[in-house]
Amino acid sequence: MSYPISRPLASQIVDAVSDVCEKNINFITPDGEIIASTDSSRIGTYHEIGRRAAQSGTLMEIPQDSLYPGTKAGINLPVYHNGELLAIIGISGDPKEVSKYAHLAERITRLLVCESEGNLHLRDLEQKRGYLIQKLLKGAPITPEDLETLPSDLNLELQTPSRILLIQLGHQFPQTGIPAVEPEIYHLFRSLGLTLYCFQYPREYLAILPEPKLTNCRETLSHFGEKHKGSLCMGIGKCTSPQQLMHSYQTCQIALKSAQLSGSSCVFFDQLYLELLLSDVSSDLQQEYFSRTVSHLSSEDRELLLVYYEENMSLVAVCERLYLHKNTLQYRLNRIRKVTGLNPRDFEDAVILYLGLKLSPVPS
Repeated sequence: MSYPISRPLASQIVDAVSDVCEKNINFITPDGEIIASTDSSRIGTYHEIGRRAAQSGTLMEIPQDSLYPGTKAGINLPVYHNGELLAIIGISGDPKEVSKYAHLAERITRLLVCESEGNLHLRDLEQKRGYLIQKLLKGAPITPEDLETLPSDLNLELQTPSRILLIQLGHQFPQTGIPAVEPEIYHLFRSLGLTLYCFQYPREYLAILPEPKLTNCRETLSHFGEKHKGSLCMGIGKCTSPQQLMHSYQTCQIALKSAQLSGSSCVFFDQLYLELLLSDVSSDLQQEYFSRTVSHLSSEDRELLLVYYEENMSLVAVCERLYLHKNTLQYRLNRIRKVTGLNPRDFEDAVILYLGLKLSPVPS
Protein backbone atom coordinates (compact mmCIF):
# COMPACT_ATOMS: atom_id res chain seq x y z
CA MET A 1 0.00 0.00 0.00
CA SER A 2 1.35 3.46 -0.87
CA TYR A 3 2.19 5.94 1.88
CA PRO A 4 -1.01 7.92 2.65
CA ILE A 5 0.66 11.34 3.10
CA SER A 6 1.79 13.10 -0.06
CA ARG A 7 5.07 15.00 -0.13
CA PRO A 8 3.30 18.33 -0.78
CA LEU A 9 1.10 17.76 2.27
CA ALA A 10 4.15 16.76 4.33
CA SER A 11 5.87 20.00 3.26
CA GLN A 12 2.76 21.97 4.20
CA ILE A 13 2.79 20.39 7.66
CA VAL A 14 6.50 21.12 8.12
CA ASP A 15 6.01 24.78 7.16
CA ALA A 16 3.01 25.19 9.47
CA VAL A 17 4.77 23.68 12.48
CA SER A 18 7.95 25.67 11.78
CA ASP A 19 5.97 28.93 11.61
CA VAL A 20 4.67 28.30 15.11
CA CYS A 21 7.80 27.14 16.92
CA GLU A 22 10.52 28.65 14.67
CA LYS A 23 12.60 25.47 14.81
CA ASN A 24 13.92 23.04 12.21
CA ILE A 25 11.22 20.46 11.49
CA ASN A 26 11.45 17.01 9.87
CA PHE A 27 8.53 14.96 8.58
CA ILE A 28 9.59 11.31 8.89
CA THR A 29 7.74 8.27 7.54
CA PRO A 30 7.26 5.20 9.77
CA ASP A 31 10.11 3.60 7.80
CA GLY A 32 12.49 6.37 8.87
CA GLU A 33 12.72 8.38 5.63
CA ILE A 34 12.62 12.18 5.87
CA ILE A 35 10.26 13.28 3.07
CA ALA A 36 9.91 16.94 4.08
CA SER A 37 12.13 19.24 6.13
CA THR A 38 12.98 22.88 6.73
CA ASP A 39 16.54 21.73 5.95
CA SER A 40 16.29 20.62 2.32
CA SER A 41 19.61 18.74 2.55
CA ARG A 42 18.00 16.21 4.88
CA ILE A 43 15.13 15.27 2.54
CA GLY A 44 15.51 11.68 1.38
CA THR A 45 17.90 10.74 4.20
CA TYR A 46 17.32 8.09 6.85
CA HIS A 47 16.44 9.07 10.42
CA GLU A 48 17.37 6.31 12.86
CA ILE A 49 15.53 7.69 15.89
CA GLY A 50 12.48 8.53 13.80
CA ARG A 51 12.30 4.85 12.89
CA ARG A 52 12.72 3.80 16.54
CA ALA A 53 10.01 6.23 17.64
CA ALA A 54 7.68 4.65 15.07
CA GLN A 55 8.44 1.18 16.39
CA SER A 56 7.98 2.12 20.06
CA GLY A 57 5.03 4.45 19.52
CA THR A 58 6.42 6.89 22.08
CA LEU A 59 8.11 10.29 22.02
CA MET A 60 11.89 10.01 21.94
CA GLU A 61 14.39 12.67 22.98
CA ILE A 62 17.90 13.14 21.56
CA PRO A 63 20.08 15.12 24.00
CA GLN A 64 22.87 15.95 21.51
CA ASP A 65 23.77 15.99 17.81
CA SER A 66 25.16 12.92 16.02
CA LEU A 67 24.25 10.58 18.86
CA TYR A 68 22.70 8.34 16.19
CA PRO A 69 23.13 8.25 12.39
CA GLY A 70 21.26 11.08 10.68
CA THR A 71 20.02 12.73 13.87
CA LYS A 72 20.34 16.03 15.68
CA ALA A 73 19.39 17.04 19.20
CA GLY A 74 15.63 17.37 19.63
CA ILE A 75 12.45 15.36 20.00
CA ASN A 76 10.70 12.87 17.71
CA LEU A 77 6.95 12.50 18.14
CA PRO A 78 4.81 9.72 16.60
CA VAL A 79 1.56 11.18 15.23
CA TYR A 80 -1.50 8.93 15.07
CA HIS A 81 -4.85 9.59 13.47
CA ASN A 82 -7.81 7.26 14.00
CA GLY A 83 -5.39 4.73 15.41
CA GLU A 84 -3.12 4.80 12.35
CA LEU A 85 0.52 5.87 12.62
CA LEU A 86 0.89 8.68 10.09
CA ALA A 87 4.39 9.99 10.66
CA ILE A 88 7.09 11.05 13.08
CA ILE A 89 7.47 14.80 13.56
CA GLY A 90 11.04 15.73 14.46
CA ILE A 91 11.73 19.10 16.12
CA SER A 92 15.41 20.07 16.40
CA GLY A 93 16.78 21.84 19.46
CA ASP A 94 17.28 21.38 23.18
CA PRO A 95 14.71 18.71 24.17
CA LYS A 96 13.82 20.63 27.33
CA GLU A 97 13.00 23.68 25.22
CA VAL A 98 11.26 22.12 22.22
CA SER A 99 9.23 19.48 24.07
CA LYS A 100 6.59 22.12 24.79
CA TYR A 101 5.85 22.20 21.04
CA ALA A 102 5.34 18.44 20.72
CA HIS A 103 1.59 18.20 21.12
CA LEU A 104 1.02 21.50 19.33
CA ALA A 105 2.85 19.97 16.35
CA GLU A 106 0.67 16.89 16.68
CA ARG A 107 -2.52 18.96 16.57
CA ILE A 108 -1.35 20.95 13.56
CA THR A 109 -0.49 17.73 11.73
CA ARG A 110 -3.88 16.19 12.43
CA LEU A 111 -5.70 19.36 11.45
CA LEU A 112 -3.99 19.56 8.08
CA VAL A 113 -4.50 15.84 7.47
CA CYS A 114 -8.19 16.29 8.28
CA GLU A 115 -8.40 19.01 5.65
CA SER A 116 -6.79 16.86 3.00
CA GLU A 117 -8.59 14.50 0.67
CA GLY A 118 -6.65 11.60 2.12
CA ASN A 119 -8.54 12.00 5.40
CA LEU A 120 -11.90 11.16 3.84
CA HIS A 121 -11.04 7.47 3.84
CA LEU A 122 -9.65 7.58 7.39
CA ARG A 123 -12.71 9.39 8.71
CA ASP A 124 -14.98 6.91 6.96
CA LEU A 125 -12.95 4.04 8.40
CA GLU A 126 -13.28 5.40 11.94
CA GLN A 127 -17.04 5.72 11.53
CA LYS A 128 -17.33 2.14 10.25
CA ARG A 129 -15.29 0.83 13.18
CA GLY A 130 -17.42 2.72 15.66
CA TYR A 131 -20.69 1.68 14.01
CA LEU A 132 -19.81 -2.02 14.03
CA ILE A 133 -18.55 -1.96 17.62
CA GLN A 134 -21.69 -0.21 18.88
CA LYS A 135 -23.88 -2.80 17.13
CA LEU A 136 -21.94 -5.57 18.85
CA LEU A 137 -22.20 -3.90 22.25
CA LYS A 138 -25.96 -3.54 21.85
CA GLY A 139 -26.37 -7.18 20.84
CA ALA A 140 -27.66 -6.22 17.39
CA PRO A 141 -27.10 -8.81 14.63
CA ILE A 142 -24.20 -8.23 12.25
CA THR A 143 -25.36 -8.55 8.66
CA PRO A 144 -23.30 -9.56 5.63
CA GLU A 145 -23.80 -6.01 4.40
CA ASP A 146 -22.11 -4.69 7.55
CA LEU A 147 -19.04 -6.83 6.91
CA GLU A 148 -18.88 -5.95 3.23
CA THR A 149 -18.45 -2.26 4.08
CA LEU A 150 -15.29 -2.95 6.09
CA PRO A 151 -11.77 -3.16 4.66
CA SER A 152 -10.27 -6.63 4.67
CA ASP A 153 -7.81 -5.76 7.46
CA LEU A 154 -10.66 -5.18 9.93
CA ASN A 155 -11.24 -8.85 10.43
CA LEU A 156 -14.22 -9.96 12.44
CA GLU A 157 -14.47 -13.71 12.62
CA LEU A 158 -18.01 -14.33 13.79
CA GLN A 159 -17.04 -17.76 15.13
CA THR A 160 -14.07 -16.53 17.18
CA PRO A 161 -14.72 -15.98 20.91
CA SER A 162 -13.61 -12.53 22.03
CA ARG A 163 -13.43 -10.16 24.99
CA ILE A 164 -13.94 -6.46 25.50
CA LEU A 165 -10.88 -4.49 26.60
CA LEU A 166 -11.68 -1.10 28.13
CA ILE A 167 -9.12 1.55 29.07
CA GLN A 168 -10.36 4.46 31.17
CA LEU A 169 -8.27 7.58 31.67
CA GLY A 170 -7.99 9.26 35.06
CA HIS A 171 -9.51 12.66 35.73
CA GLN A 172 -6.15 14.38 35.39
CA PHE A 173 -6.70 14.19 31.63
CA PRO A 174 -9.02 16.93 30.27
CA GLN A 175 -12.26 15.93 28.56
CA THR A 176 -11.43 18.17 25.63
CA GLY A 177 -8.43 17.93 23.34
CA ILE A 178 -6.20 14.96 22.69
CA PRO A 179 -4.74 13.20 25.77
CA ALA A 180 -0.96 12.84 25.62
CA VAL A 181 -1.31 9.09 26.26
CA GLU A 182 -3.66 8.48 23.31
CA PRO A 183 -0.88 7.64 20.79
CA GLU A 184 0.48 5.03 23.20
CA ILE A 185 -2.96 3.46 23.59
CA TYR A 186 -3.41 3.16 19.84
CA HIS A 187 0.12 1.79 19.52
CA LEU A 188 -0.75 -0.79 22.19
CA PHE A 189 -3.82 -1.91 20.23
CA ARG A 190 -1.86 -2.21 17.01
CA SER A 191 1.07 -4.02 18.64
CA LEU A 192 -1.41 -6.62 19.95
CA GLY A 193 -2.79 -7.12 16.45
CA LEU A 194 -6.20 -5.63 17.33
CA THR A 195 -8.14 -4.08 14.46
CA LEU A 196 -11.51 -3.18 15.98
CA TYR A 197 -11.20 -0.35 18.50
CA CYS A 198 -12.68 3.08 19.13
CA PHE A 199 -12.73 6.07 21.46
CA GLN A 200 -15.72 6.53 23.76
CA TYR A 201 -16.34 10.04 25.05
CA PRO A 202 -15.26 11.42 27.42
CA ARG A 203 -12.24 9.30 28.48
CA GLU A 204 -12.48 5.66 27.38
CA TYR A 205 -10.82 3.53 24.70
CA LEU A 206 -12.43 0.22 23.79
CA ALA A 207 -11.09 -2.71 21.78
CA ILE A 208 -12.29 -6.18 20.81
CA LEU A 209 -9.73 -8.77 21.90
CA PRO A 210 -10.01 -12.17 20.14
CA GLU A 211 -9.49 -15.03 22.60
CA PRO A 212 -6.63 -16.68 20.61
CA LYS A 213 -4.58 -13.51 21.13
CA LEU A 214 -5.11 -13.39 24.89
CA THR A 215 -2.19 -15.61 25.93
CA ASN A 216 0.32 -13.36 24.20
CA CYS A 217 -1.44 -10.19 25.37
CA ARG A 218 -1.62 -10.68 29.14
CA GLU A 219 1.95 -9.68 29.92
CA THR A 220 1.87 -6.71 27.55
CA LEU A 221 -1.41 -5.42 29.02
CA SER A 222 -0.14 -5.80 32.58
CA HIS A 223 3.12 -4.02 31.72
CA PHE A 224 1.24 -1.17 30.02
CA GLY A 225 -1.06 -0.83 33.03
CA GLU A 226 1.86 -0.69 35.46
CA LYS A 227 3.64 1.87 33.29
CA HIS A 228 0.64 4.19 33.50
CA LYS A 229 -0.56 3.23 36.98
CA GLY A 230 -2.38 6.12 38.58
CA SER A 231 -3.26 7.77 35.28
CA LEU A 232 -5.42 5.04 33.74
CA CYS A 233 -6.87 1.62 34.51
CA MET A 234 -7.94 -1.32 32.37
CA GLY A 235 -10.70 -3.88 32.57
CA ILE A 236 -10.95 -7.05 30.46
CA GLY A 237 -14.34 -8.77 30.26
CA LYS A 238 -15.21 -12.44 30.08
CA CYS A 239 -14.88 -14.44 26.87
CA THR A 240 -18.05 -14.63 24.74
CA SER A 241 -19.03 -15.14 21.13
CA PRO A 242 -18.89 -11.91 19.08
CA GLN A 243 -22.70 -11.90 19.04
CA GLN A 244 -22.69 -11.84 22.87
CA LEU A 245 -20.07 -9.14 23.34
CA MET A 246 -22.60 -6.98 25.14
CA HIS A 247 -22.21 -9.41 28.06
CA SER A 248 -18.43 -9.19 27.86
CA TYR A 249 -18.81 -5.40 27.96
CA GLN A 250 -20.93 -5.61 31.12
CA THR A 251 -18.37 -7.83 32.85
CA CYS A 252 -15.58 -5.58 31.59
CA GLN A 253 -17.20 -2.67 33.42
CA ILE A 254 -17.26 -4.75 36.62
CA ALA A 255 -13.54 -5.48 36.19
CA LEU A 256 -12.88 -1.78 35.58
CA LYS A 257 -14.83 -0.82 38.69
CA SER A 258 -12.82 -3.35 40.69
CA ALA A 259 -9.59 -1.86 39.34
CA GLN A 260 -10.69 1.61 40.43
CA LEU A 261 -11.78 0.36 43.86
CA SER A 262 -8.56 -1.54 44.54
CA GLY A 263 -6.13 0.87 42.89
CA SER A 264 -5.06 -1.83 40.42
CA SER A 265 -4.00 -0.89 36.91
CA CYS A 266 -5.27 -3.96 35.03
CA VAL A 267 -8.01 -6.39 36.10
CA PHE A 268 -9.42 -9.41 34.27
CA PHE A 269 -13.03 -10.33 35.04
CA ASP A 270 -11.90 -13.96 35.28
CA GLN A 271 -9.77 -13.05 38.32
CA LEU A 272 -12.69 -11.68 40.36
CA TYR A 273 -14.48 -13.54 43.15
CA LEU A 274 -15.48 -11.38 46.10
CA GLU A 275 -15.65 -8.37 43.78
CA LEU A 276 -18.54 -10.00 41.89
CA LEU A 277 -20.68 -9.55 44.99
CA LEU A 278 -19.37 -6.09 45.82
CA SER A 279 -20.00 -4.79 42.30
CA ASP A 280 -23.77 -4.74 42.91
CA VAL A 281 -23.52 -2.95 46.25
CA SER A 282 -24.49 0.72 46.02
CA SER A 283 -21.87 3.34 46.78
CA ASP A 284 -23.93 4.52 49.77
CA LEU A 285 -23.92 1.03 51.30
CA GLN A 286 -20.22 0.64 50.56
CA GLN A 287 -19.51 3.90 52.37
CA GLU A 288 -21.73 2.86 55.29
CA TYR A 289 -19.90 -0.48 55.63
CA PHE A 290 -16.51 1.22 55.42
CA SER A 291 -17.56 3.74 58.08
CA ARG A 292 -18.61 0.96 60.46
CA THR A 293 -15.44 -1.08 60.09
CA VAL A 294 -12.05 0.43 59.26
CA SER A 295 -12.73 4.12 58.60
CA HIS A 296 -11.28 5.17 61.98
CA LEU A 297 -8.01 3.36 61.39
CA SER A 298 -4.99 5.29 60.18
CA SER A 299 -3.75 4.59 56.67
CA GLU A 300 -0.71 2.90 58.25
CA ASP A 301 -2.88 0.52 60.28
CA ARG A 302 -5.05 -0.25 57.26
CA GLU A 303 -1.92 -1.06 55.28
CA LEU A 304 -0.65 -3.28 58.10
CA LEU A 305 -3.99 -5.07 58.29
CA LEU A 306 -4.00 -5.68 54.54
CA VAL A 307 -0.49 -7.14 54.67
CA TYR A 308 -1.52 -9.24 57.69
CA TYR A 309 -4.29 -10.89 55.66
CA GLU A 310 -2.18 -11.15 52.50
CA GLU A 311 0.33 -13.13 54.58
CA ASN A 312 -2.42 -15.41 55.96
CA MET A 313 -2.13 -13.83 59.43
CA SER A 314 1.43 -15.08 59.87
CA LEU A 315 3.18 -12.85 62.40
CA VAL A 316 6.61 -13.97 61.20
CA ALA A 317 5.85 -13.21 57.54
CA VAL A 318 4.35 -9.79 58.34
CA CYS A 319 7.30 -8.83 60.54
CA GLU A 320 9.75 -9.78 57.78
CA ARG A 321 7.78 -7.92 55.12
CA LEU A 322 7.26 -4.73 57.13
CA TYR A 323 10.51 -4.88 59.15
CA LEU A 324 8.62 -4.89 62.45
CA HIS A 325 9.42 -6.46 65.80
CA LYS A 326 6.93 -9.13 66.82
CA ASN A 327 5.95 -7.18 69.95
CA THR A 328 5.30 -4.06 67.87
CA LEU A 329 3.07 -6.00 65.49
CA GLN A 330 1.07 -7.52 68.34
CA TYR A 331 0.69 -4.09 69.94
CA ARG A 332 -0.68 -2.63 66.68
CA LEU A 333 -3.09 -5.54 66.18
CA ASN A 334 -4.38 -4.98 69.71
CA ARG A 335 -4.78 -1.28 68.94
CA ILE A 336 -6.78 -2.13 65.82
CA ARG A 337 -9.04 -4.31 67.94
CA LYS A 338 -9.54 -1.47 70.41
CA VAL A 339 -10.35 1.11 67.70
CA THR A 340 -12.70 -1.07 65.64
CA GLY A 341 -14.14 -3.39 68.27
CA LEU A 342 -13.19 -6.28 65.97
CA ASN A 343 -10.43 -8.81 66.58
CA PRO A 344 -8.14 -9.13 63.52
CA ARG A 345 -7.11 -12.62 64.70
CA ASP A 346 -10.67 -13.98 64.90
CA PHE A 347 -11.94 -15.55 61.65
CA GLU A 348 -15.40 -13.94 61.61
CA ASP A 349 -14.08 -10.53 62.63
CA ALA A 350 -11.24 -10.89 60.12
CA VAL A 351 -13.77 -11.38 57.30
CA ILE A 352 -15.62 -8.23 58.38
CA LEU A 353 -12.39 -6.23 58.53
CA TYR A 354 -11.16 -7.59 55.19
CA LEU A 355 -14.38 -6.51 53.48
CA GLY A 356 -13.94 -3.07 55.00
CA LEU A 357 -10.44 -2.90 53.55
CA LYS A 358 -11.74 -3.93 50.11
CA LEU A 359 -14.24 -1.07 50.30
CA SER A 360 -11.69 1.51 51.44
CA PRO A 361 -11.43 4.54 49.14
CA VAL A 362 -8.34 4.47 46.94
CA PRO A 363 -5.92 7.28 47.94
CA SER A 364 -5.60 10.03 45.34
